[in-house]
Amino acid sequence: MDGDVDTLMKRLASIRTWTYLTHKAEWMENALSWSGQARDIEDRLSDALHQALIKRFVDKRNAIFTDAIDGQKDLLAGVRHDGTVIVEGQEIGQLKGLRFYADDTLIAFKGHRTKKIINIAYRALRPEILRRINKMVNWNNVGAETGRFTLHEDGQITWQDNKTNPLPGELVAVINKGQNQLTPDIKLIDSDLLEDIQKSQIKASIEKWLQDHIKTTLAPLFALIDENENPLEGAAKGIGFQLYENLGVVHRSEIENLIPDLTPELRTNIRRKKIKMGPILVFIPELVKPAAINLRALLWGLWNGRDLPMQRPADGRVSLTIDVDAMDRNFYRSIGYPVFGPLAIRIDMLDRVVTDIYDSSKDFKFQAQHKYMEWLGCSEEALYAILSSMGFRKLKDDEPVAIEQTSDAPKGAKPILATFLLKKGKISDRPTPNPRPKIEGQKSEKKPFEKSRSKDNKKPQKQMASNYSAKPKSDEVDDDSPFAILKQLKT
Repeated sequence: MDGDVDTLMKRLASIRTWTYLTHKAEWMENALSWSGQARDIEDRLSDALHQALIKRFVDKRNAIFTDAIDGQKDLLAGVRHDGTVIVEGQEIGQLKGLRFYADDTLIAFKGHRTKKIINIAYRALRPEILRRINKMVNWNNVGAETGRFTLHEDGQITWQDNKTNPLPGELVAVINKGQNQLTPDIKLIDSDLLEDIQKSQIKASIEKWLQDHIKTTLAPLFALIDENENPLEGAAKGIGFQLYENLGVVHRSEIENLIPDLTPELRTNIRRKKIKMGPILVFIPELVKPAAINLRALLWGLWNGRDLPMQRPADGRVSLTIDVDAMDRNFYRSIGYPVFGPLAIRIDMLDRVVTDIYDSSKDFKFQAQHKYMEWLGCSEEALYAILSSMGFRKLKDDEPVAIEQTSDAPKGAKPILATFLLKKGKISDRPTPNPRPKIEGQKSEKKPFEKSRSKDNKKPQKQMASNYSAKPKSDEVDDDSPFAILKQLKT
């Protein structure tokens, strides 16, 4: 396997002839054995030729560099448009973003000569680095010659020098956890080509771009704290603050104490801020767009110390089947996909189903509809699981159903779905705690039933004064009533 490139090429051509002959079983005896040996020799010769070609290239490049350096000759260097660094006509590395990556074969050329070659490459890169820094600092200038930054779902920020190029570009920075969810910190990729003042300029530019990107993508969220246009006041301001702190989604129960203080004027301001006061969750419908969902998933994962990228529903998905035991309900709720049953459901479609349920209910009951499955993108079994997780109890076949059902349905009509009993109290996507298991032998804490006291031992009752008012009692609604939710729908 020794020899120069020409010798190895001749040997390889000869063995390939033998390889062809061994495939003709009628031409030689024991052709299968000879075929294996010829193939093995051909592979070894190919590897040897590959190494010889690399050695010839390295030796040629090293000879060029040695003659130039030892002869005190100035080396010619430059950078191509694709970032390839050329010294004396030889490729020695690649400029990616703001960082230089030396070619692996340059490592074989050790000593002071390699150091000098790298220094020469750095000098050739200075004009290109200054050009890229200038474009990054002026990224928001109008014009086709400007580049662009891109934030990726794994937290990396890349720079594309040509704004019209669809490729993402080269890595220049990553985001880290900041002072709050909506203001992450920036960390530049290490580079020996940058001075401290240049690093500060680039970091400030990327921070400015990142904040503009977040405020643009989540514009309805930042509108909640805007004091210049339709500012929120009083109880409405408290609701807006809760939404802002929770990425645009909050349990209605968490702001329930603020709702009675909402005057008609404050409700008008809430509607102007595009807030939806749903019966389960309070949210902003405009934040269910894919870009807003993806960005909120990234920011939530970064703030809570999770590994990026976060697993999230695909763009446009209405629901997603998940592992209920392994998932984080807070994460899915924060991005607008609260979990009910086996599904994470997009919040606007979930609100549509719940609102229709209470609008169509009668005598504390409602019948599941086929349109619910279409809205949620689920099967009949999954729909029943979702409704049950909301607290609606499915009626058995032998229980009376007050809803009218027509038996003379046309042929081919969809089957009638089950009837459910409305839930008492509020609906929540939080898991219901398991009841405390009863320990065998443990005495019950419930006091035994006592017979009624005699009239003589009867405890005297205080005589309460009755207060009467002419005001209507429409606001006095029992929170445990199934129709208590209807009062919430009006808000």
